[in-house]
Amino acid sequence: MNPIEQRVLSALGRYMSKILARSVLGLAVECTALDLRMLSTSGKRRLVEEISRGVRLYVVGEARQNDCLSALNEAIEGPRGAAAPQVRGIDTAVTVPVIVENDIVTARTTGRDLCRQLGFSPAGQIKVATAISELARNIIQYAGHGTIVLASLEASRPGVEIVASDDGPGIADLDHVLGGSYVSKHGMGIGLKGVRKLMDECDIRSSSGAGTVVTARKFLT
Repeated sequence: MNPIEQRVLSALGRYMSKILARSVLGLAVECTALDLRMLSTSGKRRLVEEISRGVRLYVVGEARQNDCLSALNEAIEGPRGAAAPQVRGIDTAVTVPVIVENDIVTARTTGRDLCRQLGFSPAGQIKVATAISELARNIIQYAGHGTIVLASLEASRPGVEIVASDDGPGIADLDHVLGGSYVSKHGMGIGLKGVRKLMDECDIRSSSGAGTVVTARKFLT
């Protein structure tokens, strides 16, 4: 067993049985098809994302889940205080699994806190938080589960990036959903159209049976 696997199992073992911890780690490695000894920054994010799903399912209590995920991040990324990895113009990123209704609040709060740290105005924070809520609620309502990755953008054009992804049924007629006559039946009613208006950039990729990925960015003004 390599050192990264040992640290991850130790972190998980504090909050679940060793047998279950090994199963969760094994499934995560299988899903990501990664060699833990050769983890890139994006690989670490994918591993945390997959293990987080297991934590949400098997660790009881939000406080214990958060403690477990914090220990997990430290086990994979290294001790706190280490230099933050940088990749593709992103300084820091947080992955929020979206599985149950409470995860919508977690994603929204995390995004708003990130915006506050970056210096967004209160109005800007509200716009980003509203967009995150809509995207997270869409995941719950239409796909059942997915993830939202929240990232701060590098200094060349500071801001925040939201990537909402799922493996759900996808959107068969994206043009209709984004058209003027379509009204969302869930969330605040603003849907994907509203997200596009709230954010400075918004790219939506979806097709029937192939899931949906929404990448949205809001820049500091």
